[in-house]
Amino acid sequence: MLPKLIPVLLFSCISLFCSPESIAQEKIYFEPKFTGGGKQSDFVTCNGVVVFETTPESKFDKYSSIIPTKKFFVVYDYSAKKILVFDKTGRFIKKFGNKLDFGRFTYNAEKDRLEMVSQNKTYRLTNKDNARILEDYQNPKNLKYYRKYFIDLTDTLNFSVHKQKIVSSDILNPVPYIDGMHFVNQMTVDNNFEKTEDYELKIYRGDSLLKQYFVYDKKKDSRYIFDRTSVFIAPSAKAADERWITHPYDYTIYALQKDSLYKVYSFVLPLDRAIPADFFAREFQNKTEKDNYLRQNRKLVKQFYVYNLSGRYINFSMQSMMFEMQQFIYDTKTKVFYNYDKINPDSLTYYLPVCKKLAFNDGGFIYARIDAEDALKTFDDHKKDNVKYPPLLEAYFKTATANSNPVLINFNYRN
Repeated sequence: MLPKLIPVLLFSCISLFCSPESIAQEKIYFEPKFTGGGKQSDFVTCNGVVVFETTPESKFDKYSSIIPTKKFFVVYDYSAKKILVFDKTGRFIKKFGNKLDFGRFTYNAEKDRLEMVSQNKTYRLTNKDNARILEDYQNPKNLKYYRKYFIDLTDTLNFSVHKQKIVSSDILNPVPYIDGMHFVNQMTVDNNFEKTEDYELKIYRGDSLLKQYFVYDKKKDSRYIFDRTSVFIAPSAKAADERWITHPYDYTIYALQKDSLYKVYSFVLPLDRAIPADFFAREFQNKTEKDNYLRQNRKLVKQFYVYNLSGRYINFSMQSMMFEMQQFIYDTKTKVFYNYDKINPDSLTYYLPVCKKLAFNDGGFIYARIDAEDALKTFDDHKKDNVKYPPLLEAYFKTATANSNPVLINFNYRN
């Protein structure tokens, strides 16, 4: 049985309308102080282990990104400027060194390849130049400022690197979607722009704009001036073509299916955590003035990052004005919130904090990333508890050092 929470939270269901301006389907009254806890195994089941092979060639640091592809786990070690390829069992396959300028690094799932777009170092662009290029991104004269490469992951013998023709949409930092569509989800505020109106989330097919949502003033919007941020886009457990959307200073969770956006949930926060109305009317004169405001209001909630990985549970992180993060889980069945800090790893989950260390999902598989130092400390702390570990994890505990590559725990949420 999952632990019960006091008091019961109030919910109200409202009709669903298919536009972002409509009333949310369900309002959730969320008080972060009144959140529950419990045993981790009440929420999740651990299924398997992946150990990343550690060699001088394959070592990567704890800040590296792990990207699941069709056949591999690709590790992007930004600090060491290298890309490492492992198979899905963790065996090291290939290293790409720092001769490549990785720039903006993405995985193109439709073509099964890694794509890198970077600025041409022959040119030194000013803020004014960048603003002009973004507003006139379809101008072919702008293409010379960028370079694009891709690594073909279907070529498992060579993993060959190819120079690729840059196209106009690459300038906008596109996020791949489905059926040839992509998102543009960054907000940039700069006085150098000539036009005033822009949208936080746009959907394109090639250079054709299909839909746009959440208007903002890209010359002086108080929310985004002296700040670079973006709309958060995450896969949904409901359908392959559905994404869940959240954006800063709005406590609504949206679902997007192809080019139709609608509200799913709306968080209602206590007054001491919600952004006051006067924030949106402010005009910050410089970065120092805005930084001072953020520090003075550090506990106010800036954005929710929501992951819909289960039919029952919604995982989310809550970010404050000063980028402090708290992690929670919402049970849509019992209408109860839980705080990850109050969810205790237990023997059925190897005493490892898999909920709190959720790293990514690979289709229907969910993975937690546990760094070697944390894993070994957990093992030492529970030597007397006679935990039954999977053979691969037990071998890792016996052979790994604090400098070894991490381990992945594959798990799923109970429904």
